[in-house]
Amino acid sequence: MKTLFTVIVLLGFVTFGQIQLAENFDSGNTIPTSSSSAPSTPTNYTTSSGVWTLFKSYRHGTTNYSAPYALRLLKNSTEAPSYAITPTLNSAGSISFWAYGSTAKPIVIYKSTDGGTNWILVDTVITGSGNFIFCSVTINDASSNLKLKIENGTGAGNDLNFDNVEITTYSAAPTILLSTSSLQSFGAVVSGNSSSLSGYSLSAYNLTGNVSVIAPLGYELSLDGTNFSKRRNNKFDYH
Repeated sequence: MKTLFTVIVLLGFVTFGQIQLAENFDSGNTIPTSSSSAPSTPTNYTTSSGVWTLFKSYRHGTTNYSAPYALRLLKNSTEAPSYAITPTLNSAGSISFWAYGSTAKPIVIYKSTDGGTNWILVDTVITGSGNFIFCSVTINDASSNLKLKIENGTGAGNDLNFDNVEITTYSAAPTILLSTSSLQSFGAVVSGNSSSLSGYSLSAYNLTGNVSVIAPLGYELSLDGTNFSKRRNNKFDYH
């Protein structure tokens, strides 16, 4: 049986958050490309998406989600945790990115509504373990002087990479976010056998009901890659 994760019905009217910032750190900037050149004090770098503030961070050319670079947050044993701060935003619905650690490790997201003077903890996400995984955090803040901080949650523990950042605008309407708009081909499957697995991540906010996920004919759904069914009704927090 082929396996597919797809969203068919969302109770209540749904809009997709409009992307206001997208950054892959690949070109159009002067962010350092070696650990020895990573800034030891908070330093501003202009990229195609605006001015980012980096501390103990640099563009890493070996481990990235989309070549040639990802941003690496260095482990830091002598000073504060390494971080990257976004340009000023007019609002934020969510932030998403692909995150890597040699083992699964935390990346902490903060927000500031006063341009970076004071920081409020929003959430913690976990990186992939030897691979990149999609991470998404709901911000849901209409402030017009907003910044977000992406911080290495291991302190002196591990270097962490993240790539392909997207930030959506705030919307009071129910909103869903998907990690991809399409899946790789399942290929030809011999009758009576199962295909390989393929899936994506979904996050949502301002919902008025549950997300219903329905598999097309010939496909089944799973949340854990082991237990499959034709339909899933998934609850999300109604922020």
